Amino acid sequence: MNPELKKPIIALSALFIIAIIVSVAWLIIDSIIKREDTIQIANLGDCSEQIADYVKDNVQSSLYAYINKANEYNQKPSNTSYDATFRAGTCRSEPYQNSAGESMVTTAIVDIPEAQQSWHLKYNWVTQGTEGVDSGPVTLTCLPENQLIYPPFNCDQIFNQLFPQPPDPLAKILPYTDQQRVGGINYRIEARLAEDGLTIVSINIAFNSCTQVAQDYYKPLALAKLEELSPGSTTKYPITYSTPCP
Repeated sequence: MNPELKKPIIALSALFIIAIIVSVAWLIIDSIIKREDTIQIANLGDCSEQIADYVKDNVQSSLYAYINKANEYNQKPSNTSYDATFRAGTCRSEPYQNSAGESMVTTAIVDIPEAQQSWHLKYNWVTQGTEGVDSGPVTLTCLPENQLIYPPFNCDQIFNQLFPQPPDPLAKILPYTDQQRVGGINYRIEARLAEDGLTIVSINIAFNSCTQVAQDYYKPLALAKLEELSPGSTTKYPITYSTPCP
């Protein structure tokens, strides 16, 4: 072969080899980058066939955030990545209609062995080719004790920390006492609070009289006052009644 022709062939071959090396190196680096601070659900695609990549990323990044928050609460270090699987027999997918049109909704239990955690996962999703459609939120909740396969990890306490309930304004108003003109008490409206001291569990109306006639008279007055103090409270909370009678 003409030596002059060999030079461009050798140059092209060298460029081709360099391109392959660069491509392989980039794939390796890219895979490492993608696995930092994330989680891979091995059978997510089996449960949600043709799920759009951006929805898949959102589901997995949301799950990682919860795992990380649980580890922070329990003072455990987090891995930069985790492998997870949907528990066999728990995956359910069905059509779902939302404001953006028809999508799918999937529920499943996801197990993360390295983190020793399990969560109930719910997410709406769309298929490939529908990028840009708002598929909806990713929701994680705690499992009941009979579905745990790892030791408890304070899931309920973590949820209270992630989503603290705002103080109930009525809790600051109660107790309310309806006084008689001569100083006696007709009835008293009291709130039973949860352990946080802010969340109302139920309302108790305590009558000061043992007679049924007096109780029947003051009961609607007490309920009306409760509704005045906090509109909707008479249907929002369980209401109990008590008297000083044995």
